[in-house]
Order: sequence, then structure tokens, then C-alpha cells
Amino acid sequence: MSISSRLRALVRLNAVPLFSPDAVRRLLVALPAERALEPSAEELAPLLGVRLDAARRFREAALGFDVDAELEQVARLGARVLSWDDPEFPDSLRLVADSPVLLYVLGKPMLSGPAVAIVGARAPTVYGRRMARRLAGDLAAAGLTIVSGLARGIDGEAHEAALERRGRTWAVLGSGLACLYPPEHQPLARRLIEAGGCLFSELPLNSRPQALNFPRRNRIVAGLSWATVVVEGRERSGS
Repeated sequence: MSISSRLRALVRLNAVPLFSPDAVRRLLVALPAERALEPSAEELAPLLGVRLDAARRFREAALGFDVDAELEQVARLGARVLSWDDPEFPDSLRLVADSPVLLYVLGKPMLSGPAVAIVGARAPTVYGRRMARRLAGDLAAAGLTIVSGLARGIDGEAHEAALERRGRTWAVLGSGLACLYPPEHQPLARRLIEAGGCLFSELPLNSRPQALNFPRRNRIVAGLSWATVVVEGRERSGS
């Protein structure tokens, strides 16, 4: 897999957990990606639009990230890395607030055609499970791609129903591609890919699932989709 020096630099800049992609893009307006970490933290802070301590943490973490090991693991997994200005990066995702700088992709994106997100509670009612399966199955059978988050509950039901109807489904993770969560959905993820779907994550491959990752990944779920259906959810849920 041939990786340009620019993409290698973007992988490094993207490696700092939960650092705003918009801040990274502000930096890239001033400097090419390959030179983005040359300035001191004091010089980086105004370019990033953050406080000095945040700029210092960002610079140290990015410089300390092992890009070679990351890209070797990407190749072993059979995954790809798409930058936000890559022609294959989903057009609709460029329009969301704080759009990802990078997407790690495992499987076949095939980004043409309509997609619908079906999301909801991790502990749904029996009625919620039944409706998620009915909606996802009927939409998948009609040719729409079903997008969800591979989580327990409604997400899993939506992916399963799409596969049962021989449809295509995508999962957006709140962890890295090498740390699939929840672990009991690893077989589901494999079947999803085998059926022509794919997994997406903006996080480095070995990123563990953390609570803050899941609300953030929801903007990617929505950005990949023409519409979002919330089957069930608490009043203050991520859905």
C-alpha cells in the first residue's frame, strides 16, 4: 500500500484522541500537513485556536504517535485510510459540523445510492426491537443502505435485519477498527463486511471504546445518511 507523505502526516495529526478536526483544518490552512508540527507549542496555539497547554499536549501526542506501526497494521487488516479531501471520502460527510479529518475504512464503501441511519436504545423494549427489524429489513430490501453503530440493542437489530434481507449495511464505530465493541458483535461485523458492507471509524486502530467517543461518532452516522430514524431512546440519549 503506497502512502503519501501528506497522508502519513494527516494520520499523525488525527491521532490525538478527541482533538477537534476543525482545529486541525485551521492548522492546515496555515501550514502543509508535512510541516504542521514544526512550530513550537506557543506558535501552534493561535493556529489551532486553542490554549497553550492544549497545543502543547497536542504537539507532544502527535509527535509521539508511531505512524509506521499504524499503517503496517492498517495493511494487515486490509483496511484503508481516506482523508477528508480524498475523492472517495463521502461528500455528505464533508458537510457535517467538525467533519472528520480521516476515516479508517474496512470493507467496501460503495458510497453511491441512498443510506438511512437506524439508531436507538441499547436496552430497547420488545416492541422497539421488532420495529427496528421491520424498518431496517424493509428499507434494505428496497435497496437502501442501513447505517448504524454496531452497538447492543437497536443498532444490532438494524444490522441483523439488513443482512437477513440480503441488503447492505455500514457500521460506524466508537472505537478503533482493531478494537471492535461490543465484543459479542465481532461475528456480526465479519458478516457485515462479507455481505458487501463496511466499518468506519475516525479513531486510530487501537483506540479503546470510551464514553465520549460514542456521541461524537453519531455525527458520522448522520453524515453518511440521507435520513435518520430513532426507534427508541431516553430523553437525553446519544440518539
